[in-house]
Amino acid sequence: MTSAPSPAPEPAVRLAVVVLNWNCASETAAAVRTLPDSWHARVIVVDNGSERELEALAEIESWPGVTVVRRPSNGGYAAGMNTGIDEARRRGFTHAALVNADARPDAATLVALSRLAAGSAVVGTAQRDASSRYVTAARGGVFARELDCPGCDAGDHEVDVVTGATILLEVETAVRLGGFDESFFHYAEEVDYCLRVRRDGGRIRWSCTTVVPHAVGGSIAHGSASAHYYTARNKVLLARKHGVAVSAPRLLKDEATFALRAARDRHVGAWLTGLLDGVRGVDGARGR
Repeated sequence: MTSAPSPAPEPAVRLAVVVLNWNCASETAAAVRTLPDSWHARVIVVDNGSERELEALAEIESWPGVTVVRRPSNGGYAAGMNTGIDEARRRGFTHAALVNADARPDAATLVALSRLAAGSAVVGTAQRDASSRYVTAARGGVFARELDCPGCDAGDHEVDVVTGATILLEVETAVRLGGFDESFFHYAEEVDYCLRVRRDGGRIRWSCTTVVPHAVGGSIAHGSASAHYYTARNKVLLARKHGVAVSAPRLLKDEATFALRAARDRHVGAWLTGLLDGVRGVDGARGR
C-alpha cells in the first residue's frame, strides 16, 4: 500500500472510520484499502467473533495505523458498532463513520459528510448497489416515508431517519444515549437509534449529492431465511418499543409486504417465526 494525498475532515470533526468485520476479512481489507494510507490511523476494525478468514484479519492487524478490536463472539451489528464507538471515544475522536465491510466510502465522501456532521448527531448518504442508486433517508416515525432526492443545489436535507452501510454519528451523543440497542441483533437498530436521537432533540442530516457503493447483503444475504426472520421480527419489536400496537394497520400492512417477499424467496416459515417472536418479545440472535 502506498500513501497518497487526501483531504481531511472539518477541523471541528475528528473522524474515526469504524469497519465491522464478521467472517469477511477480505471484504474488510478492500474497504480499508479504499482509504489512502494517510487515513489508516483513523481506521478501527471491529471483529465480531470471526471464525473464518483469520489469516486475512491478521494481515489487516499488521497494517500501520489500523486498529483491530476483537470481540469474543458475534453480537450483531449493534454490539459490534457499539464496540467501535467506545474505542473511538477512548481514542479521542468526536465522530465515527460506521462502515459495513461491503461498503466503499472514499476519503472525499467522508470529508463531505464530515462537513455536515458539525452540529449534527447523525449524518447519512445515498448509496448504490450493482444495479442502481438507492435512498437511505426518511421523514416520520416508525413508519417513516422515504425521502428521494437525486441531488439538488442544497446538497443535504434534514430528516428523521437514515439507514445504510455508511453512517456518521457524533460519539458524545451516541454514548449518552447508550448507543445502538443490541436486542435487535440485526436490522432496525439504526432506525431505532435515529428515533431516539430525534426525541432527544438531535439533528439528523442526509446528503443527496454523495453516493457510497455498497454490495448489499454482505453479512446476511437479503433473500436468506435469516434476513426474512429479522425483518419480520424487528419491525414488530421496533413498533412495540416506540408505542405502536401490534395490531396497528400500518404494521400489519408492512408485515403483509414482508410475507410476499418471503414467499418469493421460499422462506415463509422464517417470516412467520420472526413475526411470532416479535409479538412474543423475543429478541437477540435468532435461535438463542
